[in-house]
Formats: sequence, C-alpha cells, structure tokens
Amino acid sequence: PVTIQFVGKGERHVRLGYVVETPIWKTSYRLIVGQDVGVEKEPVKEPAEGTAKAVLQGWAIVENQTDNDWNNVQLSLVSGRPISFIENLYQPLYIQRPVVETELFASLRPQTYAGGMDDRDQKMADFAAADGKPGDARVGGRGYGGGKRDAARKTQEALQAEVLQNLEPLMKTAGREVTKSLDAAQSIEAAASTSQVGELFEYTVGAVTLPRQRSAMIPILNNTVDVRPVSIYNQSVQARFPLYGVRLTNTTGAHLLQGPVTVFDHDTRYLGDASIDNVPPGQQRLLSYGLDLDMLVDATKNTHTSTIVSGKIVKGVLMVSYRQLMSQDYKVQNKGTTDKTLLIEHPVNQGWKLLEGKDFPKPLETTANSYRFEGKVAAGKQSLLTVQEQIVQVQEVAILPTDVTSLVYYTKNGEISQKVKDALVKAVDLKNALTDIERQIQEKQAKVSEITNDQSRTRENMKTVSPSSAYYQRLQTKLNDQETQLDQLSKDMDALRTDRDAKRKALEDFLSELNVE
Repeated sequence: PVTIQFVGKGERHVRLGYVVETPIWKTSYRLIVGQDVGVEKEPVKEPAEGTAKAVLQGWAIVENQTDNDWNNVQLSLVSGRPISFIENLYQPLYIQRPVVETELFASLRPQTYAGGMDDRDQKMADFAAADGKPGDARVGGRGYGGGKRDAARKTQEALQAEVLQNLEPLMKTAGREVTKSLDAAQSIEAAASTSQVGELFEYTVGAVTLPRQRSAMIPILNNTVDVRPVSIYNQSVQARFPLYGVRLTNTTGAHLLQGPVTVFDHDTRYLGDASIDNVPPGQQRLLSYGLDLDMLVDATKNTHTSTIVSGKIVKGVLMVSYRQLMSQDYKVQNKGTTDKTLLIEHPVNQGWKLLEGKDFPKPLETTANSYRFEGKVAAGKQSLLTVQEQIVQVQEVAILPTDVTSLVYYTKNGEISQKVKDALVKAVDLKNALTDIERQIQEKQAKVSEITNDQSRTRENMKTVSPSSAYYQRLQTKLNDQETQLDQLSKDMDALRTDRDAKRKALEDFLSELNVE
C-alpha cells in the first residue's frame, strides 16, 4: 500500500503516474536490394559511386503483457542503452557479507559485424592479380552471375508466370486485376514518427489498440538506404567461400536497433537472412546473408619465420631482439560472370604490427578483432592478397652461466654489431680459460679419488701379511709414495683454485662493466 497525503485547502486536480514493468520491444527488418527500388513520394538521391539504393523496412514487435487492454494509446518506443535499475527503498537495510558466485558465461550469439575505424581515404583497392596485374573491371550489379543460378532464376520466373496466368481468370471474375509481382517496397507504410530525446532515439506511435496478453508488429520504418554489394570472406566462418553481403549506410535518420534482417531482391525473391547490430544514423554496417559459391578463396599458404635483428650487452646480459614474421596469402578466384568486390577479414593478433607498403595494401578499416581489406576481382580472373605481420621480441641471455657454444653462435650472426661480437669473443676467451682451469681441477680430483681408493685396497692387503715380510715392506713404500702424490695434488689444486677464482673475478668484473650496443 502507498499512502498519499495532500497539504493545503481547496480542490485541486491531481495526476498520479506509475511505472509498469514491460518486455523490451524488439525489431525486425526487411531489406530489398536490386534495381529500381524506392519508397513512393520519397526523394531518392543518386547513389554514390559503387553503391546502389535499397529499401529498408522495419517493424517494432510490442507485447502487451498487462491485464488491461490498450485502446488508442500512444506508445513511445525508445532506442538506446539507458542505465536502469531497481532499488528497494521500502525494505530496511542491513549490512550483509557478500556472496561469491561462480561466473556464468553467456552462450554464443549469431554473427554480426562491428563498425570499423577507417584506415585510409581510398575506399576501393585492387588486389594484386595472380599473374601480377591488377584487375581493371569495376563491380557491376550484385554479382549473382553463374549459369546454374541464371537457369534456376529463369525456371522460377516461368513457374511464377504460369501460376499468375492460371489465377488471372479467377481474379478478373472477382472484379480485380492481378498484380504481376508483389511490390514489397510499397507494401507497408511507417506508422511511427521519430525524434531525438537527449542521448536516446524515440519512435512514437499513436492510436495503438492491443488486447491484453497479445503482441503486435508495428511498422516503424520504410526508407531508402545506400548499400554497396560485397562478398565477405572470413576464414574462421567459411574456409573456402565468402558470403554474399552488402555494406549498408544508415541514411534513414533513425537509430536502427539490433535485430534480424530478411533480404529480398527487387523481384521479391528471398535471398537469405542476416543479423544487424545497433546502427546510429550515418554509420555503416556489413550484412551477410548467403554463401557465394562463385568465389573461391585459398588461404592455406602461410609462413612463420624468426630472425635476429639486433643485439646489445647491458651489465653482462646479452639482449637479443628477434623479429617474428607471419605471412598469410589469400588467393581468390572469381568463377562468376560478373565483376565482384571482395572484402577479406584478417584476424588482429595482439602485439603484432601490420606491414604496409608498396607490396602490402593498407586495410580499408580495422575493428577490434579484424583488419578489413577490400578489392575488386574481375569475372573469370584470379587475385592475390598477401598480409604480413611482425613483432619484435627481446630475449635476455646471461653471459656468465651460458655455455660457450651458444655465445659463439651469436658472434657469427650478421645482424649483431661488431662491437657486441668483439665483446662476446673476449667473454668467450675468458670463459674458455676459466673452463680449462676447472677441467684441470676436475682431473686432479679424479686422480685423488683414484689414489685414495687404491690406498684402501693396499691397507686391506697389508692386514693379511706379516709386517716383517718383503711384500709388506713394498706395500708400505707404495703408500708412502702415494701420500707424496696426494700432497702434491693438493698443492696443485689449491693453486688452480686460486687461479680459477682470479679468472672468474676477472670475467665477472669484465661483464659487470660491459655495456655495448
């Protein structure tokens, strides 16, 4: 219950408003592409070069989930992403410990195309032809070429004409003339007015009557838009064939909400379905609606190489810069009878830089996940697009613990400066000298172990013979000689250790002060 109190005297008009939870309204579109399409009484400007006019029709799907009938109500359908929430102002608040829950991941969505950032002023670029010559034909029409498709279209037209011929007498009997084909562009009239409301966009529909627990499709859009026919290739979507598509420019002046798009040609033939994301006025989006079997793409050739580009030494650490180079070829063949525009989406690898120059075209635009390259492919011709990316990574090599063989490899690399090579050669000489002394120490330690083991065997033999025997005396002499050898070996090892420590210190001092580029 809500109690409302009025302070004051006299009669007044009081209006009470409240918010009712309703389902989010949805949108569905129909795109009619092809020749001679347009909305009646709407001025249609000449399309820009390479583009064509199409008709975009939209419906708002509205649901009356209340327990009351709507009779001649005015609906305000607002598009945008306002922040809205519910806060419980009635319930007393207590500080509660937070509840930690496992994160739930949303399921996969249908494929849509994000808007891209323009990377160049030139909107069209020829791919290099497979024979080394660029294609010189411009795109004409939507690219439905191919003998099988033409034959299927003629068959469909013949069947349609036969059906209309059989129906014509019946229609005339009813006092009406039959229309040869449905003019979808004139089949609806938008019932909504549009306006900008702050940061949002509003469709206003008046005099809506909708019974309780029912839904309706309300036409809100019927405008011409600019489209550019294009085949869209993405290797992760389809490895061999691109998709039929268009680049649609929102020239309606209205904000298009995300939703499904059914695509027809100017003869009202169904071409396929697409999905569109939110498109503010003036922005462009790609739509794809079918498989383009006239275009073949071979993206199996790719290489990955690694080379050293530079090296420097900083306080005894060799810092080697490696350049990783990835190259991807897209070989395209247009087997159709019309020239086509092909848009190739190449994935963006984080941290990698796209190579640009004479032999590598600049992308038309870039999204968060892909580079988009656009070019023309003439009918019956082949074209080649090569995309190369590089990344420079630094590997740190501590010279002191690294084996000599690895250091010698770096001294022979042509990309490392001569100063760094000379410093590495000197470090290798110092390490070789240190290694030689350590080898001598190990040899003498092995000799000590050999003598010690022999002495143990000799003492065991002396226990089994008489001390007055000649054999005992010989063993005694041998032990004395071995002790002398052990004393000398000990002195030699002490000298070698001293020399080793000195050479190690010399190497460490040399490396600690070594800074060479």
